[in-house]
Amino acid sequence: MRLTLDKIFQYTEEREIIYTGEIDFTEIDIDDCNILIFDKTVYEGAFSGKAISLTEYVEQYSNAEFEILTEGYNGYCTIYSGWIWQEGKEPVSGIIHIYNIGEIIYRIDS
Repeated sequence: MRLTLDKIFQYTEEREIIYTGEIDFTEIDIDDCNILIFDKTVYEGAFSGKAISLTEYVEQYSNAEFEILTEGYNGYCTIYSGWIWQEGKEPVSGIIHIYNIGEIIYRIDS
């Protein structure tokens, strides 16, 4: 699976550098990947939204952009949380769980 990123930020003591690039997951189990889609960007209390498979997300949100705000790694699970942007709609929060058993390769354009 490949994610295309239009902005990757690197922070140094002197400045912020912005790159474009891709993240390649060399081996994932697509059946164990899912996404939580919240009803809004700011949420309090219980989850309000829907949970769908990553395959369903790709089909239903093909024109959406996922803005990654935070990322985390836990064993074989990569977690991205952020905002889902669709034209003509208010953004909503989302959390992507990617079950990866291979390598994660960051390809940065210079």
